[in-house]
Amino acid sequence: MDEPTSSLTEKEVNHLFKIIRKLKDRGCGIVYISHKMEEIFQLCDEITILRDGQWIATQPLEGLDMDKIIAMMVGRSLNQRFPDRENTPGEVILQVRNLTSLRQPSIRDVSFDLHKGEILGIAGLVGAKRTDIVETLFGIREKASGTITLHGKKINNHSATRR
Repeated sequence: MDEPTSSLTEKEVNHLFKIIRKLKDRGCGIVYISHKMEEIFQLCDEITILRDGQWIATQPLEGLDMDKIIAMMVGRSLNQRFPDRENTPGEVILQVRNLTSLRQPSIRDVSFDLHKGEILGIAGLVGAKRTDIVETLFGIREKASGTITLHGKKINNHSATRR
């Protein structure tokens, strides 16, 4: 099975895992390919590690932990998989104040600052109007009110192509 859970819901994954376990109990052998390590730990008895298309090891999963597996996968131990990064944001390069969409009444009074060297994420569930906010910000959708300042200059009335 090659990445069988990549497009499944949690309920569907649980159902699939029950089927896989039943097949295992009946004596079926299964090759399970996944980059989701939690699935490997839940289902597998043995693991084969590949790196750049080359076989590295095949061994029982028992006694292995995530750090050992990752070390085999990348060829070195990783003391910190996600090391802390020093980031001191610079000056404000984009300032949005009270942005309100003309045609999307749910988009109102959106405010934020984006600093030089910073990545600003806009998050929300499907239907939360994330894309509409960005389209209003970039001038694709018309705004009713609010100010947009880029590098200290107001760009409120600029067309989408000038922004």
